[in-house]
Amino acid sequence: MDASILEVWFPLFFIGIIFTIGILVISFKVSRTFLYSISLILSLICIILFLLSITVIRRWEGLAIGFITISSLIGTWIGTSIGMLIKK
Repeated sequence: MDASILEVWFPLFFIGIIFTIGILVISFKVSRTFLYSISLILSLICIILFLLSITVIRRWEGLAIGFITISSLIGTWIGTSIGMLIKK
């Protein structure tokens, strides 16, 4: 029952890639200030969920939710950065 590393980490990479692609698509359709607002709101949601996973849920479930929120936070800001570089 030994799971490979790809099986374990794939959901985290997949969520980060989905958030990156989503933000990239949004960056082509909206203005910069609206894109920054969306990124800020998503980042605050991720930070709040991360803090809740640490303080309220705890255990292994909280750790999984924490990893997912960090992955989506990183994906959000990578997508925002790439979107701004491409949109220039």
